[in-house]
Amino acid sequence: MKTRSSNLINSCSAAIAAIALLSSTASSRAGEMLKYRAKPVGNKVHIDGSANVHDWDMDGTLVGGFFEVPATVMLDSTQGEIAGVGDGKIAATAEVSIPVSSLINSKYEGMSEVMLQAMNAKEHPRIVFILTEFTIKQPHTANNPIECDTKGNLVINGITNAVAFPVKIESVDKTTLKISASGIIVKMPDYKVPPPVKMGIFKTEPDVKIMFEWLVHLSAKAPTAK
Repeated sequence: MKTRSSNLINSCSAAIAAIALLSSTASSRAGEMLKYRAKPVGNKVHIDGSANVHDWDMDGTLVGGFFEVPATVMLDSTQGEIAGVGDGKIAATAEVSIPVSSLINSKYEGMSEVMLQAMNAKEHPRIVFILTEFTIKQPHTANNPIECDTKGNLVINGITNAVAFPVKIESVDKTTLKISASGIIVKMPDYKVPPPVKMGIFKTEPDVKIMFEWLVHLSAKAPTAK
């Protein structure tokens, strides 16, 4: 009887230890973050604007920053179900950075300089977006972009405003994501950017429309917050 009792106790102890280990592992993984960093090539930024004489645009290819998601979330657009999403809202963090001087108008002479001056590029050389809320829309269909809603703070010319816009995420390969958005309306006066005027004749409208494609590569697990 003592042997059976001892065996039973040992078995229970082993089972409890195994459960504790699994629980600890799951808890540890739940606290980990996967960090994606911007790739140096393959990015696109496009800005559309209008004016009294003709429409105008600016293009760039430099988008820096990082994107983090919990390690339990698998952002794979080829799958029909996105693992670890739950109710859709996830604890993602991101910071996107675009050098103002990288935005160029190649069609109209002097347009780039006029825009960079209006955006005060020397004093505030970067456009920055800091993510504050990230929600994945459901259901998701396999082999289609993952549709998401974002909220965050957009910083232009040193002025910060809260913004919200949808983004799409596509799997380029097992470690690379393409994050894209289009039709983002920005009102220049909200950032104390005066709509540029060229030679007193060419006068731009205050609203511009922004689109971007941002490639990020899985770099490492981010340190777990303590």
